[in-house]
Amino acid sequence: MKRILIFAVLVFSFTFLLSSCMLRRGVVVGSRPGGPQVRYQYWYYPSFQVYFDVERKVYYYPENGGWHQSPNLPSRYSGTSSHVTVEADSDKPYTDFEKHKMRYPGSEGKQKNKKWRDTQE
Repeated sequence: MKRILIFAVLVFSFTFLLSSCMLRRGVVVGSRPGGPQVRYQYWYYPSFQVYFDVERKVYYYPENGGWHQSPNLPSRYSGTSSHVTVEADSDKPYTDFEKHKMRYPGSEGKQKNKKWRDTQE
């Protein structure tokens, strides 16, 4: 009986370890040739042209011709703004920046008002 219990614990531990190593961030929404399609969700703030990764709690913002990632924003991004939820096929939301900039031109119209610095809590 003791051997069976030890074996069961080992199998469970190995299974848990293996599955945790294989986890991917994002939501599986379907399948495509070569494997499942993963979609990532971000909050995009059109007024500031900044993305927030809710799961990882990091911001993506433009600076010096490139995109930077940080848990905090520079002080120039202060105030209140609205966000929209956007999805991407990549863990780099700014790859669709031109599309998002055209679709959400920074107006406060239909979007929910939130203090955007408070969203990371």
